[in-house]
Amino acid sequence: YIRMINFSNDLSNLPETCNDTNLCFDVSNGPSQIRKVYAYLVDSGLTAGTNTYDDNGSEILSPLYNLYIVSEAPIFAPADCSFMFSNFNNLEILNFNNNFNTSLTTSMKGMFASVRLDGGEMVNNTKSRIMLLANDEYEYIDFGGGFNNKIVELDLSNFNTSSVTTMQGVFGGCSSLTSLDLSGFNTSNVLNMSSIFYKCFSLTSLDLSSFNTSNIENMSYMFRDCSKLQTQINIMNANVTNYGYMFSGAATDPNAKITVNYIAAASTLVDNMIATKSANSNIVKGKQI
Repeated sequence: YIRMINFSNDLSNLPETCNDTNLCFDVSNGPSQIRKVYAYLVDSGLTAGTNTYDDNGSEILSPLYNLYIVSEAPIFAPADCSFMFSNFNNLEILNFNNNFNTSLTTSMKGMFASVRLDGGEMVNNTKSRIMLLANDEYEYIDFGGGFNNKIVELDLSNFNTSSVTTMQGVFGGCSSLTSLDLSGFNTSNVLNMSSIFYKCFSLTSLDLSSFNTSNIENMSYMFRDCSKLQTQINIMNANVTNYGYMFSGAATDPNAKITVNYIAAASTLVDNMIATKSANSNIVKGKQI
């Protein structure tokens, strides 16, 4: 029942006594840490349903809170950020304020994932907007679990991904996502993009001009079920070993189109990739680069 998460160095509204009673928590790395990191909750004045009901059949409502994570020092993300923002079902605003340093982070498994991979149905697809303001290293290890999807807009243009080796499923299941800015993504070291845009049903355009695919090995399910998408991608590695279902269900809407450009050595590979498309998918072989 978190509506907003806000990182900052502003401690002015921190409760005078930080304890459970005041909905304030010490989230520092350990008791020996000198400059503490605190998290505290403020009632937003709004409520959300709980999917539980009283004896009269009325749904029980819960307060929605704004979560502030603050420190006088720069805030470093933990080494393991797996599923950190995945199951905040009512989250509308996520503001890093350039104060969420992930230079020590080794795993962001499922950090924004919003899809079930176990065959289960997504429970809630209510649209809301999440703006991400960050200047961080972004590393995604793998993908799994099932969470509600509410993300409509993501601006990750300031994310530093130069050390990332896998982006598997990073946006998988973001079925309400209509705007995605990846213009700052550095993918030169990425080996795995499997399922990266899997089930992004609402995404209509995507600029992948910054994507360097020279080291990619796994592109399976990459655009699966991106039915409305218009984009171009450059295949720069002739040794991609896994591309199963890469374009299955992709670009099936009348205005959708995915163009696949390629280096000379990858010409046959691209033919095989395009063969994974559905019968009504508008996937075309582009130019040699």
